[in-house]
Amino acid sequence: MTITVRTKKIRVNKLLARKEIVLEVFHEGKPNVSLAELKEILVAKYKWDAKNIVLFGFRTAFGGCRSIGFALVYDNQ
Repeated sequence: MTITVRTKKIRVNKLLARKEIVLEVFHEGKPNVSLAELKEILVAKYKWDAKNIVLFGFRTAFGGCRSIGFALVYDNQ
């Protein structure tokens, strides 16, 4: 049961002081991944503050094993 997170697109929005990211999550052996677990993975991988990450819009592909969604990472609270 490995969970792999890959960033597909990164856009920096300086006006709103955030990064807008399209995430692709591969989760073998699990139907899908909780947002709290994804947030922990992003904090460990990119060293961002967990309070500044907003995850939304995740859709699991038919057959499972892959989800695509959005993350907004703000520079500060």
